[in-house]
Amino acid sequence: MTREEIIKLLDIVSATYPHAKIKDPSALVSAWELVLGDFSAESVYKATRYHLETNKFFPSPSDIRDNIVRAEMVYKPSI
Repeated sequence: MTREEIIKLLDIVSATYPHAKIKDPSALVSAWELVLGDFSAESVYKATRYHLETNKFFPSPSDIRDNIVRAEMVYKPSI
């Protein structure tokens, strides 16, 4: 996943959780890139969707990483 893709994803997440206070957006992007940069954007987007649908709180990158396998099973590609 590229830094640009992470920025776009975090824009979506931030809009979903407007109460979340982001102190340093650049550091937040860097943390997500460090943890999620080796995964495909598709996998991370699925995992983020899963989080948005099941959690009330702003996710950490580890929350998203932990959801990747589960989200791949829930959001199977259509054939």
